[in-house]
Amino acid sequence: MRFSKFYPDFPHSAVRGIISFIIKPFGAVLLVLLLVSCGPDEKDKIPGDIRNFDPIARLPEILGEWDEGDYFLDVSSNYVRPDGTIDVKANYIRPTDRVTTYTLVRYTADDPFEPPEPRKKDSSPLGVGAPPEPEPEGSPTYTWYEIQVHRPGKAIESTTSGGGTSSYAVWYHGIKRRSFALDEENSISYEERVQPPSVSYGEIWRKAVEAGAPSENAVASIDYNQEGYHFKINMTDYSYDFDLQGRMYDPDLYRAAEAGDTDTVRKMLEEGLSPDSRNDQYIKEDGTGLMIAAEKGYADIVYLLLEYGCRIDLRDKEYSTALMYAAWAASRTGPETLIKLLDAGAQMNLQDYYLDTALHIAAYADDPEAIKILLDAEADPSIRNDRNHTVYMHAKKNVRRVAYLALEAAGVTE
Repeated sequence: MRFSKFYPDFPHSAVRGIISFIIKPFGAVLLVLLLVSCGPDEKDKIPGDIRNFDPIARLPEILGEWDEGDYFLDVSSNYVRPDGTIDVKANYIRPTDRVTTYTLVRYTADDPFEPPEPRKKDSSPLGVGAPPEPEPEGSPTYTWYEIQVHRPGKAIESTTSGGGTSSYAVWYHGIKRRSFALDEENSISYEERVQPPSVSYGEIWRKAVEAGAPSENAVASIDYNQEGYHFKINMTDYSYDFDLQGRMYDPDLYRAAEAGDTDTVRKMLEEGLSPDSRNDQYIKEDGTGLMIAAEKGYADIVYLLLEYGCRIDLRDKEYSTALMYAAWAASRTGPETLIKLLDAGAQMNLQDYYLDTALHIAAYADDPEAIKILLDAEADPSIRNDRNHTVYMHAKKNVRRVAYLALEAAGVTE
């Protein structure tokens, strides 16, 4: 609609001049306001003093009430100072940087999943495509959450679509949340689940300094997951690993267990090193000290490691557990370590990379005593491996005569 239609004596040039006079000085401001209004706006603020944000101490406030059925996956933090805190407003941190990221799964059974009524076959006339199946009501019972802590402030982000790039302003007020529904609880493996961290970052820093890390004018990245804590000062060689209780991993403890050196193992455990130490903490080539002690029949070392709280069902690169090592070795070293691990609560029906259980392994070792011990402990003989063999089929297929006779004597015949 033309302005001069209502004011015919008003010159067009004057209209253009007025509009130009108004828009030019404020054009940049209007554009920024438009961009800000188009971008996402996170309104959750960081609890407490953001100049001294403690990711572990503030965990209950950020996660909220912890219900039975919820489980934690990991937390990853950057720019952690030696006292365990982060200055979220430090000038070396940008708003787009993730200061800390928490990942967890929450149980949402209050809104149960209900399958929809099936679609009627005659609901569409001839010549019309079948209508889509109705959407289910409710939601799955588990929801995955990622909670990100950022420096508050504005950042310009860009997206590219259709050959063009558009930018928009994002205001970070401190906390961003993402979530999506999980179809079932088992979509996250049990090995990934862990209790929320109980050791402060300040304590991890203290132990890293004791091990040689510099603390003056330094910040670290600290990650926590099912393996424990990983500490690293970026762009340096200072990197250390700790278990869930904050005890440092040391490959020398594994090597002492491998050598059967009970006194050295005891001394290192008394010094506060982790009983779950591996020969290589990242490759997991040789498993844990408990695994090698079980394989070699070093019962005293097995007792020691259990006494100091080792995690009995940890796995090696082929997902074998200490109980599987003991089941394989029992015919050579005796059943003592096998019995001790069972008494300590080792899970007997776990499966390795080939889906073999400890019972499959005892059968392959042709060890009737180990088979009887496992069956008496109520190991499940019906579990099938990746060749679809039960333990009885496994023994017969591999011509383990003593093993399948022992199974038959126990009433296991299929």
